[in-house]
Amino acid sequence: MAKALERVDEISAFRLGRVKLDKVPPNRPATLARVGLGSKAPILERTPEPKRTALLTSVVRHLEASAIDDALDLFSVLMQVKLISAARRATDRDRIAARPRMAKASRMLDGVFRLWGEQLDLVVESGADLDPGAMWRALETEVGPREEVMAASVLLGELIGPADEEAEAEMRRLLATRYNTVRPFLSLLGESPALGAASGGKRILEAVKRLPVLARRKVKQKPLLPREIDGKLVPAAWKRAVYSKPELPEGAVDRDAYAVCVLEQLFRALNRRDVFASPSNRWADPRARLLDGKRWEAVAEDVLHGLSLDEPVEEHLAGRVQALDAAWQLMAERLEEAGQDAKLSFAVQPNGRLQLNVDRLGALGESASLKWLRTTTAKMLPKIDLPDLLFEVDSWTGFLGAFVHLGDGRTRMEDIRPRWSRRW
Repeated sequence: MAKALERVDEISAFRLGRVKLDKVPPNRPATLARVGLGSKAPILERTPEPKRTALLTSVVRHLEASAIDDALDLFSVLMQVKLISAARRATDRDRIAARPRMAKASRMLDGVFRLWGEQLDLVVESGADLDPGAMWRALETEVGPREEVMAASVLLGELIGPADEEAEAEMRRLLATRYNTVRPFLSLLGESPALGAASGGKRILEAVKRLPVLARRKVKQKPLLPREIDGKLVPAAWKRAVYSKPELPEGAVDRDAYAVCVLEQLFRALNRRDVFASPSNRWADPRARLLDGKRWEAVAEDVLHGLSLDEPVEEHLAGRVQALDAAWQLMAERLEEAGQDAKLSFAVQPNGRLQLNVDRLGALGESASLKWLRTTTAKMLPKIDLPDLLFEVDSWTGFLGAFVHLGDGRTRMEDIRPRWSRRW
């Protein structure tokens, strides 16, 4: 990851990625970059100006965008596979390892419940007074010594699976221990000029830019304080790991946990494109390609008419809101009617979002008519050679005419049919 960010810095040093090309059609720089990458250095050197400058600028911008995309792809894989998934698997392994001891303790407590339940039923039926001593003697005779029963109860309390919120908090605690994995590239990531943010990601990007200072800080000599971090970026699942580490002085913040917490928020924001990269192809800001101002006003009427959006904005949005609310109300009513037999269920996650559970939803089998249709259409397909298939599709779509030379030159497609037929 550090080497990928260093490559971005090396290419970004030319600062050609910051050149504004708003008035240039997007496909033109892409074509020039393709030509430049496919040409040799002597040819580029002999290219007259200003075409040579345009070629080199397009090539460098393309390389910078590719380097940024590669670095962010690697960051995404690192966060998802090496950190988040690894911490989740470690939490699950601890639970699996504890199952044998949990099963043994559960069987003992189940025996206690059954025995005392029978004893209490006899007391109720006979109307006799409850004799605790007799119940303890029966327990030690039928189940085991009192000390073993109490130890099983304590062990079960320690091993029982935590609630969803506590499980997420435990996973974040394990995630915080992987700080050394991300420490080598914190400075490069925080100081990179390639990252930008929309309104929903500005707070996250500001925290990322402060990570280099936190990474260089000697927290053993000067612990981090709550006022030195952005507490609004610490969700509930992270609070225990960030604010309650036993080894730190009271009131101190765990720098390692906070840094990993910010990186997780950056990972989520990149996927939502609240934080984006520029120049980039895969991690760019999708809002940047939207028309605005006079350019939008020039085409707004035709675009809205083509989408059948002739009504005012407020009326259209109000109608969509009503339709969505009616759909949610109908689904809630049906789930309530189905009760325990419902195939779907919802659970509230620690971040407040609803999670749809479809474990009980079975797959639909293929009908006899679908099988018949698949078999019939397969038999109807003619057995032909590949050139015949391509020429047949070309007769419908004319796609062969869309092929152009790398340098936008003329392609020799006029006699493609006879030449291709002779080759095959």
